[in-house]
Amino acid sequence: MAVLVLVLGSIYFISSRETPATEAVAPSQPTAEAQAGWQPIANARVARDAVAATDADGTIWIFGGMAADNRVTGRHEGYDPAIDSWKSGDALPVPVQHAMAVTWQGTPVVLGGWRTDGSNTRVATDQVWRVVNSRWVSLPPLLQPRAAGAAAVVGDRIIVAGGVDAAGKPLNSTEIFDGSTWKLGAPMPTARQLLAAASDEKLVYAVGGNDGTFDVMAVEVYDPAADTWTSLPPLPQPRSDFGVAIADGRLVAVGGKSGQQVLKSVAALDLSASTWSDLPDMASPRHGLGVAAVGRSVYAIGGSTGPGDGQVTSSAEALKLAARRPQPVTEWRALPDAPTPRLMMAWAVVDDKIWIAGGMRHGETLDVVETYDPQTGDWQQQPSLPVPLHHATAAAYRGQMVVLGGTTENLAEASNKVFTLRDGKWEELPPLKYARAAAAATAIGDKLVVVGGQNEKQLVAPTEVFDGKSWTEAADMPTPREHLAAVSDGTYVYAVGGRFLSADENSGAFERFDPASGEWEKLPNMPTPRGSYGAAYVDGRIVAAGGEEPTRVLATVEMYDIATGKWRSVASLNEARHAEVVAAVGNTVYCIGGADRPSHEGPIATVEALDFT
Repeated sequence: MAVLVLVLGSIYFISSRETPATEAVAPSQPTAEAQAGWQPIANARVARDAVAATDADGTIWIFGGMAADNRVTGRHEGYDPAIDSWKSGDALPVPVQHAMAVTWQGTPVVLGGWRTDGSNTRVATDQVWRVVNSRWVSLPPLLQPRAAGAAAVVGDRIIVAGGVDAAGKPLNSTEIFDGSTWKLGAPMPTARQLLAAASDEKLVYAVGGNDGTFDVMAVEVYDPAADTWTSLPPLPQPRSDFGVAIADGRLVAVGGKSGQQVLKSVAALDLSASTWSDLPDMASPRHGLGVAAVGRSVYAIGGSTGPGDGQVTSSAEALKLAARRPQPVTEWRALPDAPTPRLMMAWAVVDDKIWIAGGMRHGETLDVVETYDPQTGDWQQQPSLPVPLHHATAAAYRGQMVVLGGTTENLAEASNKVFTLRDGKWEELPPLKYARAAAAATAIGDKLVVVGGQNEKQLVAPTEVFDGKSWTEAADMPTPREHLAAVSDGTYVYAVGGRFLSADENSGAFERFDPASGEWEKLPNMPTPRGSYGAAYVDGRIVAAGGEEPTRVLATVEMYDIATGKWRSVASLNEARHAEVVAAVGNTVYCIGGADRPSHEGPIATVEALDFT
């Protein structure tokens, strides 16, 4: 089969398993912004942990905490990232540690926390203070004393959740302040303290914490409009006494503790895709720190570098997030059916339209060529192939649809013919050196590359490269296979999966070909070995969908991030299938047709799409 790839607005085609693929003219390699590491910024004026933090008008304000002398402090200091300097404000009316802080109606508000009473530094308070004209004023108190909780703002409402009460019991209660009074909201599913919270202006995200015995990974979301809590994917590891901030569509969790380990690790939840990924570690592990975001930069300030409060630090650092890449949504959307149910076809993307050629249907080999316009949803009939073909591959080369190899009847009798559509007519190009079916093809710049396939019941190992005039032979693919997929990122050809002449001998092999050097290298295997499927390239990621095993077809979809070198699962297809079209146009991957059962029966016409947002 063939597969399509999109690179920086251009489209590349890749072929897979039963149907080789097509590709469009490849642009230069995408230049995704690299993620830099944390950088030191001006140290805070005082070392402390157990602080509360919020940002207001581009300044990060730090309140209260535990100082180096083990005393609770009421200090109030602000960091201005624009000039990398600190300034002071009036101290809190009452020194507190593990309070909560938010920016409400443009000014900071500090809520609850532990105050000191004699030698007891953990007396929970219900007090709420707001900065007005550089002075602290009281707001209505919380419904109960609360410390080590979390707070965020949605619209004109302050939402408070979790923490501990005056007796030190973890809370699951939610309180909502509407500007005049506090009221109870729906209880949070997981009672916990030392959690963190942030808002995207619609929802409140309550993250991690400690349930009184263990640190937890829970991520729960409160919707004030519906007064409901829902769960999101948990943190990659338990953590408490940490900070979170939302920046550039991501919820960033920084530092904290996991058991007795103080963390320097940082994780980000993409709020559109609901998936976690790692960000660079901080230079220093710390908990009880202040965390806030301004623009795309996340700031980590102060905290303690040891398990307790005795190793407080004034050090501060900042991480500028690389621009967010679109992420796959959590489910495929259904689209109207294609006109022709079929499997084992070739396809490519030309002029932002998906071209589909040949294939099989109920034992009949097809010469039908159709195009799909994702923008309008329209299908159009195109000139039929010169001969019926299945298990061919295709690519977009020099702006034209090119169909390569395949067979009219038996896979053991593969073709070496190459056809291109010019001015509405199919013409022959120089033939392949090696006849092949179930191969894969893709274009890179002015080169057309064909890999894998089979003929005469043998695997075809040589790699062939077309320069517009003739074919030359390059190094053999390290793992010869057929029914594979191939994609391009504009610099390399990635050969993914496939099989060894039988559906019970699928491969997860993943290898990369460099047309400039003519050499291959091995990459991490795809988690699910598969053949007779499709793959596409989207913004630095390779998406592999569907496939065939001896007794079933797959709905499994996996994605490889070229920058990180890691595979992960993404939303499964709504309908399991193999021998289908998988092509990317813009930030959407389309899956068209194929078969809903193993072998060459069960052709379908269903179409579904996975959007990257």
